[in-house]
Amino acid sequence: MADEKNSYLIKSDQYGSVRITPDVINTMAALAALDVEDVTSVGGNITKETVAKHSVKNLGKFVRTEVLENVISVDIAISLVFGSSIPTLVPQVQEKVKEIIENMTGLNVADVNVKIIGVDEEQA
Repeated sequence: MADEKNSYLIKSDQYGSVRITPDVINTMAALAALDVEDVTSVGGNITKETVAKHSVKNLGKFVRTEVLENVISVDIAISLVFGSSIPTLVPQVQEKVKEIIENMTGLNVADVNVKIIGVDEEQA
C-alpha cells in the first residue's frame, strides 16, 4: 500500500479509504495540458505519445502539485506551437487541467500556474 506520507486521502468511508500519490496527479495534469491544441510538450520533451515512457521523476521536474486540506495547486511547464496566442492558450490549459483533476479525484483545484518554456515550429 502507498505510504500515507506520500499520498493524499481522496475518500474515506465505511468501505475503506482511497489515496492518490502526487505522481498520479502530476501525470493527470501533464496529459490534460497535452490534450489542448497547440501545446506541443510538457517540460520541452514530454509529448502525449511519450508521457508513459518517461519516468515519473522526470515528469515531476516540470509538473508539481501540492495538496493542502483537499485543495490542489498545480505548477506546469509547457511548450507551444509558434504563433499561438498565449493569452488564449493558457486559460484553455488551466481549465483543462483543473477539469480533469477535479473530475478524476473529487478534489478542488485552487490554481493552475503555467510557465511557457519553449516554442516549437509545429505540433509534435
